[in-house]
Amino acid sequence: MRKFLPLIFIILALLTVGTALCKKYSRRKITGQYAFSAGSLFDGTVIIAKDRSVTRLPGTNDAHAVAGRLKFKRGKQRVRILWPDAEFDGHIVSLNLITGVYDYTSTSNTFHTSTAELAAIPMESNILFHAMITRTKKRSMRGVIFFNYGNKEIQKRDYHIAVYPRSGSTSTLKLEKSLPKLGFFNSLLPEYDLVEVFVVSKDYAKLLPDSTTDFPALYVDGTNVFARDWRDKFYQIPKKYP
Repeated sequence: MRKFLPLIFIILALLTVGTALCKKYSRRKITGQYAFSAGSLFDGTVIIAKDRSVTRLPGTNDAHAVAGRLKFKRGKQRVRILWPDAEFDGHIVSLNLITGVYDYTSTSNTFHTSTAELAAIPMESNILFHAMITRTKKRSMRGVIFFNYGNKEIQKRDYHIAVYPRSGSTSTLKLEKSLPKLGFFNSLLPEYDLVEVFVVSKDYAKLLPDSTTDFPALYVDGTNVFARDWRDKFYQIPKKYP
């Protein structure tokens, strides 16, 4: 019997490897929040929502989130994310890691490429939000807050949307209700030149100043303020998204 033990161990090892190689993850399994790094081209975060929308946001204070779409091939365990100015083609290594190639076209129409990876960020360590203003008018604005909606760890009532329309050097607070189910919201505002949108905690919302001359009106700190976007009046997001 002992002489067959090595053979048995080899067979068990092959079965284990084979099972791992045959592991198929569904599209819903890879929805979530990720740290996204692509060499010198990008360093920030990505949110993959259940409706296949994907946002990326550089880890700087002066950047806007960019929305795109996810294409998924379960048989090949491949993901393809299309943004207006970039593309990520990757392979699912595990539910915590997706590796691939990131292609980016700069504003000067210069093409760049780099290896890249998406590393999952646990919800218990940090819940991510990406704010995006999609349309601004004379006395109103529309926007969307991207997050891993549908996840039971996110209690929408614990977060509020704070809008600061700015006229001249003064911004005036317009506090919205808790996060909408899918993140979309509208705000009726006094006439403004520029508007800022923030995601804040419910408790911190009670402490917000009614008006301020600071710009930004608030700073994202990951504790009380979780996301920000800003746009001038009469802005509209480009219509030709993937």
